Amino acid sequence: MKKLLVLISVLGMLASCAKQESSSDITKDESPAKKPNILLLVADDTAFGDIGAYGSEVHTPNMNKIANAGIRFTNFHVSPVCSVTRSMLFTGNDNIEVGLGSFDYSIYPPTKGKSGYEGHLTENAVTISELLSDDGYEVYKSGKWHLGGEESGGKGPLGWGFTKEFGILSGGSNHWNDLAMTPYFHDPNGLNVKRKED
Repeated sequence: MKKLLVLISVLGMLASCAKQESSSDITKDESPAKKPNILLLVADDTAFGDIGAYGSEVHTPNMNKIANAGIRFTNFHVSPVCSVTRSMLFTGNDNIEVGLGSFDYSIYPPTKGKSGYEGHLTENAVTISELLSDDGYEVYKSGKWHLGGEESGGKGPLGWGFTKEFGILSGGSNHWNDLAMTPYFHDPNGLNVKRKED
């Protein structure tokens, strides 16, 4: 009987010494993965070797720091046209598959009305902004869009998964005064035409 009491006492002490596993006891390997921040920079008219991190003689210290701290794309094939390139980058598809065989103001007459030449992203596309938004990210866009909008057909950035958008929908803009971006050559005063009011 004495041995039984000693055994029960020992078991009681061991049970009282055992502690419950708390969330602070979870090792880093077992903790939920933290989503990385993503900064995707797309620049018009910038060649592969124009940034110091890729070998340029041009001094680009801030861009170099960003490139060295992140992931660099080193094998991406682009078009000589900015909208077409952006459509391929945002979707991972050939530009004609997603409606950008041409863009809003440069539709080649024989392609007008043909599938793939709508001049804006079509519903055939799934963008990285939509995928990130679906995964719980806040997705922001700053700068030029030029992949379609209310005026040129299609949807603007907010229709493609972006949470907020800062910039212009068109292919360019005059940021210096209230004149149109490009001269209106059918008007003798075409260099001084005011931009349209929104």
